[in-house]
Amino acid sequence: MGVKKPKEFTADMIHRWMGYGVDMRSHLPKETKMILEELHSRNYRLGLATNRWEDPTPLLDRDSILQLFDAVEYSRVPGYKKPSPFMLIEAASRMGVNPARCAYVGDFVSIDIDAAKRAGMKPYLLTCHSHSHMEQIPPEVVVVERVMDLLDLFP
Repeated sequence: MGVKKPKEFTADMIHRWMGYGVDMRSHLPKETKMILEELHSRNYRLGLATNRWEDPTPLLDRDSILQLFDAVEYSRVPGYKKPSPFMLIEAASRMGVNPARCAYVGDFVSIDIDAAKRAGMKPYLLTCHSHSHMEQIPPEVVVVERVMDLLDLFP
């Protein structure tokens, strides 16, 4: 392989960063907002634990859902990003809830599911974004194929 030209390198890096969720332009799907609002109206306490290293509250505020969350944690401390359970336990602590009484919904087996299990939370895996690594899903994980299905799982 040859050395990439600056424009190719830049395009490659932008693609990689966006793959890590750094694209601040993305917007929350209306369906997801509606589901969060409904779960909140059912008196579920909602927390967010994300591997973003920048504060996600401006995005949550922009999408008018910040008020739905009782705790927002992000990986601003090196070594504490998922699959470490730190952020999940911290979010539960901020909400005053025992982690064993929490469910954690994520979309990566090796990151989210491992973090939930390490935190002692019930893991739920959203597969609507990707069906890769399905063979790696532990039997205790609840698989959720559509975000809308969360409303049936949390009546």
